[in-house]
Amino acid sequence: MATITPAFPSPFPENRRSIRFYATGTTTGAFAGNQFAFERAGVTPSDQGWSTAIRVRAVAGDVEISFDGVNVHGFIPSGEAQVYWDRYEGGISIRTSAGTPTFYIEAW
Repeated sequence: MATITPAFPSPFPENRRSIRFYATGTTTGAFAGNQFAFERAGVTPSDQGWSTAIRVRAVAGDVEISFDGVNVHGFIPSGEAQVYWDRYEGGISIRTSAGTPTFYIEAW
């Protein structure tokens, strides 16, 4: 049987900050109008964080996502969700090509 060392769990790397992010709303046709920066949890003033997993759900209507605010990195059909694992991102942008879909974003 393996023993757990006193240092377990290992500390979170200095270049990765723990975050908890949640946003919901309706989106427009431009990434610039729907940008969300992930922030470090429990820190005042807020500090930029980096996600390790991102879940985006298109509640009503299709949405496109971007991690740089310019290029499309994902498409999520209405009623579907997508989880991006092991993506070290500082934020996300979201848009639609028609209507004003409802969405939610979680990052941790």
